[in-house]
Amino acid sequence: VEWLLLTNEVVETLDAACLRVAWYRKRWLVEIFFRILKSGCQVEALQLATRERLDWALVLYLVIAWRILHLVTLGRKGDGNPGPKALWEGLLKLMAYVEAFQATREVYGEG
Repeated sequence: VEWLLLTNEVVETLDAACLRVAWYRKRWLVEIFFRILKSGCQVEALQLATRERLDWALVLYLVIAWRILHLVTLGRKGDGNPGPKALWEGLLKLMAYVEAFQATREVYGEG
C-alpha cells in the first residue's frame, strides 16, 4: 500500500513534510471529537428557539466534548483507554445520580 497525502500547503523540505504529516495524524482526534459532539452530545438534534440559545448550548457542549476527548486520550496502563461512548454513558449515569441525590435532599432535608 502506498499512501499519498494531498495538501495545498507548499512543502519544500523534509521538515515541512514531517509537519504536514503530524497535522494529518491529528485528524483522528478531530474525527473522535466531532463524533462525541454529534453522537454523545447530539448537537444536531438541538431545537432551540433563538440563535443566542444555540450558541450558548454549543459553547457548553464543545467544552463537554473536549473534556471527554481529553479523558479518552489519557494514558492508562493495562486495560487501554476507555472509549468516548463509555465515558459519555458514565457521565449520563453520574448526572442521574446527582439529580437523585438532590431530589432526596429536597424531600428529606440536608442531613
